[in-house]
Amino acid sequence: MLKVINLYIIDRIFRDVSRKKLSPNAQILYINCLTHHFRNLEPKEVNCNAFEILIDEFPNFKKYKKVLTELEEEGLVDVSNGRVMFYNEWSKFIDRNMLDVPMQEVISKPIAEFKNELLESDSLIELSSLKHKISKLQVAKLIELFVVEQSAFKKEYLSIGDCIKHCSNWMQYNHHKVPKEIIKSGNKMLGK
Repeated sequence: MLKVINLYIIDRIFRDVSRKKLSPNAQILYINCLTHHFRNLEPKEVNCNAFEILIDEFPNFKKYKKVLTELEEEGLVDVSNGRVMFYNEWSKFIDRNMLDVPMQEVISKPIAEFKNELLESDSLIELSSLKHKISKLQVAKLIELFVVEQSAFKKEYLSIGDCIKHCSNWMQYNHHKVPKEIIKSGNKMLGK
């Protein structure tokens, strides 16, 4: 993809998309993140989409926080929920002849269309249950909460994989919001 997303495209993003001139540090960070993401990807339609980098992947994140805020103010990224989302600003400048497959319109779907698949995903439920030390019932309640929250934000996803990835990431920061199960026993202690 680096042959497709070249310096011309990056320059157009900085000149045409950004509302004001970015600082050199913001430009360097943006270029480094694009290079890191696109380095090993083939020039194909599916690889031209927006992407995210987890905040944990940034060494010494506090050092980059001010620069990322500048990029966010210019509408190039979104920093929230423990990740940095890089908006797809490059596709409008890409030479389509350089891609193996022509760009097609990608249709995203609202979270409601993925609700049943999330609730029936044994791997998501099992992993979340083990990872956060909560019951499967609590994971199901978290998934319900996730769906309600994302519906309120009118969040849309390209695939169930994207939805599961976001849900799993979201649970990392919200698993404490579901009430703990209280087990009541009808058994009496011996001798009482």
